[in-house]
Formats: sequence, structure tokens, C-alpha cells
Amino acid sequence: MCTAAVSTWLADGTSCEGSSGGDEITVSATVDIPSIVPGWNFDPIRKSATMPRDH
Repeated sequence: MCTAAVSTWLADGTSCEGSSGGDEITVSATVDIPSIVPGWNFDPIRKSATMPRDH
């Protein structure tokens, strides 16, 4: 589960999706960045990782 790789205070705003094809699997995580200063809003951050599949 990719939410385990995110700080606990961000985990509730994290979504994960995965796809596999052939010998690889890709997992993407989108993290909503909370505003800690009134008026400052940030776009969500999205990162992906592709790794070889275990057979």
C-alpha cells in the first residue's frame, strides 16, 4: 500500500493507483497538500514509480 510510504499527517489525503503490463508494474500516488497558511493553496502532487514484477 503506497499510503504507508507517506507521512501520517498526509496519508488521509493520499490516493494510489496501479497498473501492470508485461514484466513491469507502475504505482502512482497523488497527495493533497494541506494549507497551513490562510490564503496559500497548493495543487496536489503526483508521483509514479515503475518496478519489475516479481514472478
